[in-house]
Amino acid sequence: MKTLLLECFQKRRASSIAILLVLGAALLTFWPGILMSDTSSRWAAVLTLKGVLDIRWSLNQWLAPTMTIFMLPFGASANSITLFTAAQLAYLALAGLMWISLTSSERPFWVPLLFALPIMSLYAAFIVPDVWTLAAMIVVIAILSLDTQRLGILSLLLFFLSNIILFGFRQNSLFLLPFVTFLVIKKVSECRWERHILLALMALAISLIAIVPKHIGFMAQTSSAAAPTWELVGMLRIANELHVPVDPKVTLEGIADTNSAINSHSFTTIDSLLWGEGAAVSTGLILSHSDELKSRWFKAVRAYPRLYFLMKLRTYKCMLGLCDQYLQTQVIPLVPEPFLEGRVLGYVGNDGLGRIILDMNAVLAHRAELLFLPLFWLPVSILVFLSQWRLYSAFDRLLIYGAGIYLLSFCILNQAASFRYMLPVFAIYTAYQIRFIGWLSGFLINKLRRSDGHPRKPPPS
Repeated sequence: MKTLLLECFQKRRASSIAILLVLGAALLTFWPGILMSDTSSRWAAVLTLKGVLDIRWSLNQWLAPTMTIFMLPFGASANSITLFTAAQLAYLALAGLMWISLTSSERPFWVPLLFALPIMSLYAAFIVPDVWTLAAMIVVIAILSLDTQRLGILSLLLFFLSNIILFGFRQNSLFLLPFVTFLVIKKVSECRWERHILLALMALAISLIAIVPKHIGFMAQTSSAAAPTWELVGMLRIANELHVPVDPKVTLEGIADTNSAINSHSFTTIDSLLWGEGAAVSTGLILSHSDELKSRWFKAVRAYPRLYFLMKLRTYKCMLGLCDQYLQTQVIPLVPEPFLEGRVLGYVGNDGLGRIILDMNAVLAHRAELLFLPLFWLPVSILVFLSQWRLYSAFDRLLIYGAGIYLLSFCILNQAASFRYMLPVFAIYTAYQIRFIGWLSGFLINKLRRSDGHPRKPPPS
């Protein structure tokens, strides 16, 4: 690992320094870090586990508790948010350096350029699990791409921690487990026992994710019924639109008002169903009727496969960006919730460079929304990959495959089409689009030089 990073600064010094400067600027610009409602809930759990506050509901496993556990070492000090944001950016920087080192591009300025984009600069300092997932995906695939080097203790430790982050911060990442396992098994190494050590570390990481939360104070209740409930109401909504009668046993009868749930349901966000005053299916109902809701969803899928198919088609349509009110592309810094009693600070974005970047992102989200829609960047990315595939290193290709698998995970059991859920895929695919633009520019410049009688130079990638 040390050798890899040393070579990165020796051979690709400009790009390496650039990404450190870009991410360092994000930390300074959005000091102490951008919060959202989920972040406040996580810090409530941290403060409760530390004995500073007593907010018992925060210990329900509505949010994946692994990220909250990672916050625990930062404690309840006044600098806790700043330190955690710095750790997030440091981990992202490490992933960026590994990306720069292992890509086939000779001048990978497109990696720091990606994080210089307004939306990526904002997300770099946005305390959400998706940023950590992006970094972990890059780090894990990078380590498994080091075919000719024996992994040292530092690399093994980083692989172990990155597995906890990758599979523990976002449940969708579990779809990457077979992919990562395959890479470990296929890994060629001088040490025959290395792949067995890697598999053991993966198994230990998964075990800790499953076991540790309940042993440190988190309750057994989880949000595992939220997505099935959202899909169930979506099926009932389509049945209502098509005037198809359904068995009352697969409605919300006895739990919540079915008509109210149908009226508040949206195929672009789960929030309208679960959150807000008078929510049709509140989080409390989800937690207290979890098993029953999942049972009714399963019965509905079995009894009405056509409704399930139509519901999925509508969901995929919205995921691509073909529905109104699609994607939460604007990052809105939130003031910490009152229940935190002023013990947590966050970036408010009233003025300065941060305000300018927030405004720039808002303008782009409004006037150039197409750039953020999978309807645009997914087919463009596929065309770029097809045209550039032979130029990519093994790491580039594996990273593209990994991002694709992560994207497909949202087609199985999803909770609507929020942009930040797709951030890891958007970031990776957009980076290779930027790389292609650089390659194409170099190609055209060289073609013009050749037509003017200048010797031809190979275009950089």
